[in-house]
Amino acid sequence: MLLAAGLGLCAAVTVRAQSHWQLRGAPATTRVVGEQSFVLQGPVAFRAAGEGDHTVHFGPDANGKPVSMQFTVPGGAAVALATSDAMALAATGWPLDANWRTEAGEWQTRTIGDEEHGDYRVMATLRVVAAAQQFGLVARHRGPDQLYRLVCDPAAHELRLERQLGGPALLMLRAPLPTWAAGEVHELALQVNGFRLQAFLDDAPVLQCFDGALTKGAFGLCHRGEAPEWLRCASAAPVGPIASAAAVQAGREVTLHARAPFTPGHWYVLELCLDRPHGALPLQNGVEPWLLQRPAAPQLLLGDWCGTLARGVLGELGNDGAIAVAIELPDLPTLRLRTALARWLLVSADGEEISGRTPAVPIRF
Repeated sequence: MLLAAGLGLCAAVTVRAQSHWQLRGAPATTRVVGEQSFVLQGPVAFRAAGEGDHTVHFGPDANGKPVSMQFTVPGGAAVALATSDAMALAATGWPLDANWRTEAGEWQTRTIGDEEHGDYRVMATLRVVAAAQQFGLVARHRGPDQLYRLVCDPAAHELRLERQLGGPALLMLRAPLPTWAAGEVHELALQVNGFRLQAFLDDAPVLQCFDGALTKGAFGLCHRGEAPEWLRCASAAPVGPIASAAAVQAGREVTLHARAPFTPGHWYVLELCLDRPHGALPLQNGVEPWLLQRPAAPQLLLGDWCGTLARGVLGELGNDGAIAVAIELPDLPTLRLRTALARWLLVSADGEEISGRTPAVPIRF
């Protein structure tokens, strides 16, 4: 009896230590990496998970790619993730049995798409094969010796970005590659947009540089030695970074996180508001231009220099665009047991206009 009671108590403690996650935003995949990794599929998703340090990588949508975030989750906390409302990323799928252009040699390369197209994002999903050696994506392919190549090298445990231009491949960047087991499914993406080259692994940004040697060309798949099992290949227009937000709440203690891809020097200020009961109205400099008044959404509280709401809810955006502020919600009888939306207003350095807003996350009083 005592043993059974002890086991029951341990199970109860384990349940209480779980965190509860929710996601609201675009219909895209969100990958949460931690001691217990999992995937949330938008636009709305819920999940129970463990505590500890977590990194969140958001998939791209029609508005852009929300910036990745890192934060710590205590046991029993409620975690709310938010991205902007948007349509799914408009991607063109390329059937793997279509009429691809094939090149044999040291690298086996298959390309497709318009050779005069210069800016795009190429994505591929693969299943790991134990015997697979080196494999990846190519972009701006003009021939066997004119291309950019994103290479996965499981034996060397590295991911490489190479450029080939009339000679041996030039190593541009490298990053560690986690150990993969046979049968795992992963997604690679290589985006070329002007001079900017960006590589992603399972939606996590891993490599980025600037290079102007190649400006246009086809895209495709490549491998040397045994190939993985390619499951999907698609292309889309390039996407830029957009804001993301999260709230980690344990009782009245709330830590608000956001990443905002705005120029350093912008000011951020916390706004607590209620959702408006009608469609959004166009805003200009933070006001509705035809009504010449504040937005119709009821505003509950706004951060100020005096710290009326909490310390740190008004400040200057740094180089990484990250905001992380812990607050204790005020005990307001009229708001008790109600939910408010928390978002950060991004104000221009001269204080003259609201340049943007982060997605709103719910917090409970």
